Amino acid sequence: MAKRVRVVLVFGLGLLQIVTAASCATIFHGKSQTININTDPPGAHVVVGGNTFVTPAEITLRRDESYSIVAEKPGYQQATANIEHSVEWYTFLGNIIFGGLIGWAIDFSSGSAYELSPESITMPMTPTVETSDLRPPK
Repeated sequence: MAKRVRVVLVFGLGLLQIVTAASCATIFHGKSQTININTDPPGAHVVVGGNTFVTPAEITLRRDESYSIVAEKPGYQQATANIEHSVEWYTFLGNIIFGGLIGWAIDFSSGSAYELSPESITMPMTPTVETSDLRPPK
């Protein structure tokens, strides 16, 4: 009987350790990430993930998808950039070692296993050339 209690206790403690260590990415850095977006010159309207911001902007995006950024400002050509998501290798490795299948499933389904890159973007904007600028001086 004592041997059976010890086995159940060891099994229970092991299971508790797995459950508490599981999904460490979800616990430590969450489902979203803050990205800084700047334009040169500032004051452009940028569209990211269906939302519009004015630069400079600090925005929060979900980690589980990539994004295209479009910046527009009167007198300047449209500028574009991308934010890519990728698996954080230490989260993946940590879940293999500590979290097991439960931690892996939680982090990937919540999006916490990913990171967005780059964390800061500066988009240079090129002035448009007006037809009046092309006329020779008198």
